[in-house]
Amino acid sequence: MLHQSARSDRPTRRASRSPCVEADRIYVDHGLTGTNRERPGLREALAACRAGDTMVVTKLDRLARSLPDARAIADELTSRQISLSLGGSVYDPTDAVGKLLFNVPAMVAEFSVISTRRSGDVPRVGTAA
Repeated sequence: MLHQSARSDRPTRRASRSPCVEADRIYVDHGLTGTNRERPGLREALAACRAGDTMVVTKLDRLARSLPDARAIADELTSRQISLSLGGSVYDPTDAVGKLLFNVPAMVAEFSVISTRRSGDVPRVGTAA
């Protein structure tokens, strides 16, 4: 099971070469990013997952770009007994370190969106006042 959101087909080609993911189980949202949770590819990928499956995502920011969305998706998958693989590592929501290693990149992805939208509001490190 793979879901990714991409603007090009390069990640799709790379993922489709993976021996773990069948080509017909790759879901892509062309032209959409993780900032929008209402994406057809994400909806189809979530609907295709069954208990015992692993949803594979190349990078967390391809799944969601806000901590609440990332947590909600991960919680939904966990409640349905579906594993989540991010960048080759399986996320374990029952482990404190697993939660940390999930939440930190989710916060960074959210910060990236905020800083891009309001680049004038983000303080620059190492600049003279």
